[in-house]
Amino acid sequence: MKTTVFLMAILCLMFVSVAGAAAPAAPAGLQAESINAGTVDLTWKDKSANETGFKIYRKTGGGAWTLLHDTGENVKSYSDTKATNNTTTKVYSYNIKACNASGCSPATETAVVPFKPSALKATVSSATRVDLKWIDKSSNETAFLIERKAGTCATAGAWAQIKSASAGTEAAADSTVTGGKTYSYRVRAKAQSAAPVATGFSGYSNCSSANTPAVSLPKTGQKKCYNSKGAVIACAGTGQDGELKKGVPWPNPRFTTTYCNASGTCADQSADCDADASTDIVTDNLTGLVWTRDADKPAADMEWQEALTYANALSLCGYSDWRLPNKNELFSLVDFSANDPALQPGHPFVNVLNTIHWTSNTSSDNPLKAMTVSIFHGGSIWDYAKDTNWSVFPVRGSSSGGIIKLPKTGQTTCYNTTGDVKACAGTGQDGELKKGVAWPNPRFAITYCNASGPCADQTADCDADASTDVIMDRLTGLIWSRDGNITGPTTWQEALTSANSSSLCGFRDWRLSNVIELESLANYEENTAAWLNSSGFINVGSGMWDSYYSSTTSQSNNSNTLCIVFGPPTSWGHLNHCNKSGMMTWRSWQVRGSM
Repeated sequence: MKTTVFLMAILCLMFVSVAGAAAPAAPAGLQAESINAGTVDLTWKDKSANETGFKIYRKTGGGAWTLLHDTGENVKSYSDTKATNNTTTKVYSYNIKACNASGCSPATETAVVPFKPSALKATVSSATRVDLKWIDKSSNETAFLIERKAGTCATAGAWAQIKSASAGTEAAADSTVTGGKTYSYRVRAKAQSAAPVATGFSGYSNCSSANTPAVSLPKTGQKKCYNSKGAVIACAGTGQDGELKKGVPWPNPRFTTTYCNASGTCADQSADCDADASTDIVTDNLTGLVWTRDADKPAADMEWQEALTYANALSLCGYSDWRLPNKNELFSLVDFSANDPALQPGHPFVNVLNTIHWTSNTSSDNPLKAMTVSIFHGGSIWDYAKDTNWSVFPVRGSSSGGIIKLPKTGQTTCYNTTGDVKACAGTGQDGELKKGVAWPNPRFAITYCNASGPCADQTADCDADASTDVIMDRLTGLIWSRDGNITGPTTWQEALTSANSSSLCGFRDWRLSNVIELESLANYEENTAAWLNSSGFINVGSGMWDSYYSSTTSQSNNSNTLCIVFGPPTSWGHLNHCNKSGMMTWRSWQVRGSM
């Protein structure tokens, strides 16, 4: 009996001894991250307390596993500095075992390092969206990780992952951006095993930056194309507004009517409770602005100061914050596919008369005049003496609630009816209210170019020729030829052809701007031509009545196109209807961009 007890004790001691010397538990969470073309950094979690070291194994491509390195105990990282060409041509795989005198743990799952993506390009689609494209160079990734930081690629800042994309994907969109900002992007591939997880990360792609515009311009509404005589033609290849339809699409419905009575909104919106359209209001779902449903609310034309006073004092549908719209706000209503009136067919407004409507802007050319927009006839913009009688179309709110946000007009000064500067407070003029998105400062950014593309060194113009350069408008994101007279006098068809075939600064997607894009260059505080030329452009409005064609055909006469006058004596941006056959002062101005 004593012998049996003694033997059992010996066996127990042997069991305890063997258990104490058991092989360690396997590491977990192995990650292999490409740092550069020759280095892969490994990290893992130590899951044992009795290892004496770790064995790191590596294989290249479909080759055999080889021992890469032995570490000491409690080590959790290693840098493989001999992983040559890991970003492009050699696939490296890793696993790790924890070991002691009794043996080694099972190997971790394999971490495979994918090749890094290439040719990342960030392109602005709108003020709130940046499109990303890259080339997938690996075949073993399980996802792509997209990172972003504020500022340019050269700007210091923290990177943060903003989204992932599926394996095999070569495009993504960032819809979390805001207007008027600069963002930089980089992408890397990830290869992740099944649980227990091991992960390989490629190196990062090139960095690509994008400057989001402060605003996104809407479509003009034009859907057809026309020849120089006004006949409808097939759009394909014309480069006309009716073909390209650049801009933010209009919502459907574009307008929403709110039925009201004298005291406020009708409790039941299924019908007009007072059967009086003149008490109703209309929301433009494109801009978020709210208009009187009656486009001739006072039922009588007024002088400019009377119009301001009337709109400021108006109480309608329970609101008392009505005002006279600025030029950009009133212009935003125009549908350039329509005429008499130039409003979207089926619009809900009433009393849209054959007349002209005042804006709250004084003419920058002559402060005795104020700006008007002709909603009835094709959206023409003109200035008239302030003692002229025109219609009043009140508005309220701001463009913060719509799909797009309208920019400021640039006007900051207020004037009386005799053309003298006056204090702005309480006037309701655009110089006081300054409605809209503020312009970036600086507004424009020059890219120096030569015949083949952008200069490698942007600190100076490499060919000393301003006519080969381009300028980005940081307000809209559009890119313009720096030379405002790049073709000289031309006909409309010649202007379209010249823009469509241009390879300025190495780009092949130039076109003739539509009327909204061209009008966005106007500054209603000062002489637009002089301001543009002082902002980096050259040869803008260099001759009397210099007019610039748009790609948008006039709907009041299809043999005309809509054009902007930047030359004296009306250099604030008068919008007119120009004959497509051309005159000696009508010119072409090229633009590109994804708006």
